[in-house]
Amino acid sequence: MAVARPDPLHWLWYACGGRLPGRYREWVRHDLTVPTWRWRYAGKILVRAVPFLVAGFVVLNLLPGVPAWLAMAAMGFALLYTFYFTLTSSDEFRKVRLVQHGFPASAASAAQGSPESGRRPGGPGRPG
Repeated sequence: MAVARPDPLHWLWYACGGRLPGRYREWVRHDLTVPTWRWRYAGKILVRAVPFLVAGFVVLNLLPGVPAWLAMAAMGFALLYTFYFTLTSSDEFRKVRLVQHGFPASAASAAQGSPESGRRPGGPGRPG
């Protein structure tokens, strides 16, 4: 049986933090546990950030004395800042999304390619 993929509107809702209907449950699990999940997550962050970056660029261009290159540099820095703070917390966000869609948070640790999958419960040097 093929996994039901969300249509563009449902995907946009999901990318902005919304909960998908139950028929997309397996797609969500796949999305959050596939080895390339961090790239997918970065794409969702980009989709959410672009409208704000465009608005910021327009506002900065309306200000007198702000050259276009400076507005672009500011938006580039804002994008890097956004990526840094969201991607460093991506493991926690992924667990929240799994729980939001009815999966245990431990599904993130058990995922193939997860750096947490090989860890012992107590960590190195500590009893489990």
